[in-house]
Amino acid sequence: MEKDIGILIKKEIDIEEPVPLYLQIANIIRKKIENGELKEGDELAPEYELAEVLEVSIGTLKKALSLLVKEGLIYRRPKLGTFVGKKIKEKVKESFKNIIFILSNHRIPDHHYSVLFSGVEERCRENLWNLQFYTYYDGDRFLEDLFKKKKVDGAIVAGRIKKDLPIFLFKQNIPFVIIGDPVEKLRKIYYFPRIVLPIEKIIYKATEYLWEKGHRKIALISGD
Repeated sequence: MEKDIGILIKKEIDIEEPVPLYLQIANIIRKKIENGELKEGDELAPEYELAEVLEVSIGTLKKALSLLVKEGLIYRRPKLGTFVGKKIKEKVKESFKNIIFILSNHRIPDHHYSVLFSGVEERCRENLWNLQFYTYYDGDRFLEDLFKKKKVDGAIVAGRIKKDLPIFLFKQNIPFVIIGDPVEKLRKIYYFPRIVLPIEKIIYKATEYLWEKGHRKIALISGD
């Protein structure tokens, strides 16, 4: 049975997937616990055996299992082994959060935002949070309906942000963070955390991306 678990996990690992192996393994085991394939008290194979079946290093496996131990989904017993933890459904329910990622006034596909979204998605997956992506344009009313119909625990906002959007989120009394600075100034009473990358780094990353795509004539057009 223990070896069979390893074989089942291995079937779902995709080495072409950009998600790190340890995270793939943790996600697969977590899914099997949540859907009942692995039940409370089930024992996983010894770590060295499981690593051998999965064809990963013992360090990679330990990193995956440590993540699940931290979440309370499995526990280790010295000299006895690793077991599926107790009160799985309760722990999953406690840790579950709804996070929304809002891309504001941005119609053109952008490599920067796709990388940013991938990073946010990975972190949400690590924490068992549900992540949903929305595009927002000035005047849209869907956010008001969304907050009426759904519990939202936090928001991440990126793109060309005007003041109405952060003010709306501020009034919802939820934590949120803005990537970059709003294009319209806000009164000081509206304080919120924001992440701003140095312009030199943004220019460097953009140039690097274009160079990798084969472009050699690259120009920078900058405003105020």
